[in-house]
Amino acid sequence: MDGKIWNKIIWILKREEFLGNDKINFSKVRENLKRCSRIDITNSKKKDREDFKTMEDIRKAIINCKKCPLYLSRTNPVVGEGPLTPNILFIGEAPGADEDISGRPFVGRSGRKLREILNSIGITDDMFYITNILKCRPPNNRDPNSKEIDACVPYLDFQIKKLNPDVICTLGTFASQFILKTNERIGILRGKVHHKNNRTIIATYHPSFILRNQSMGSVLKNDLLLCLNEVKKL
Repeated sequence: MDGKIWNKIIWILKREEFLGNDKINFSKVRENLKRCSRIDITNSKKKDREDFKTMEDIRKAIINCKKCPLYLSRTNPVVGEGPLTPNILFIGEAPGADEDISGRPFVGRSGRKLREILNSIGITDDMFYITNILKCRPPNNRDPNSKEIDACVPYLDFQIKKLNPDVICTLGTFASQFILKTNERIGILRGKVHHKNNRTIIATYHPSFILRNQSMGSVLKNDLLLCLNEVKKL
């Protein structure tokens, strides 16, 4: 059998395991194999080197992305939202259920909480762009794996470069550790200004954490005020 066909079969079998299926349904495997017949999964590295020039290029690439199995389980990819010259770039971990349905970032309870705090301190919608490291929702909101991260990183890298924000604010442990390249706890990383690769970065708690720990709302607010103060310095 052709090597590419074997690669596709192995990839789909891994997808079945990835989705938590204890017993593999081979009729479903055959169906998915047909769906994948036009995908050259052996050429992913070449695709990763695609030359993006505009944010519209990124949007189209993300919408059509099939670099990892998440495209099979997603409803909508979530590119990001905001002005193209933002003061602040917020980066979360991955879309949740509400974001997967709407195709928009941070529109669920945690997103509404974040926007409520932002508006209360004078950070308006025209001041920030918001996105995630992953552009598709992992099943059951599990942690992203390395293949998914590798597939999405070129998109995020371009967004950071093209948007060129004054401040990057990472939301939650995963995003903060990933952007800052550290294993330090979020409680250690937050509340201070970091400088990495000529970028100003401020880490803070994810708003979903605040929903579970209402007493920490003032901590998130203070971190967001720190972002605003850094913007005002420029």
